[in-house]
Amino acid sequence: MAGALRELARVSGKDFRTVVRNETEKILEGAARRTSMAQAKDIKAAQEAKGWKNINGKLYKLSHKYPDATWAMIKREQKRSLVEKLKVRGLAPQNLAANCAGT
Repeated sequence: MAGALRELARVSGKDFRTVVRNETEKILEGAARRTSMAQAKDIKAAQEAKGWKNINGKLYKLSHKYPDATWAMIKREQKRSLVEKLKVRGLAPQNLAANCAGT
């Protein structure tokens, strides 16, 4: 790959660093265009399909019976986690675009 980039730099008359930066930007822009946003229903389904919940380093098996206070804590954490996941969906393409701008 480096050989092809060196050849491109030689042919274009630009320095190697500029060629690498430009090619990286094109790759990241393409990845950002092709990255689709996760669907809310898919995120919810994936969370519901999990059989375990990790809260503060402790694993809770969701098919087990827990005291009401513990079960309320698990449900509260599941809801918080779902809200957070829904909030960040769609950020992957934005992060790729930001990386393009930062190169």
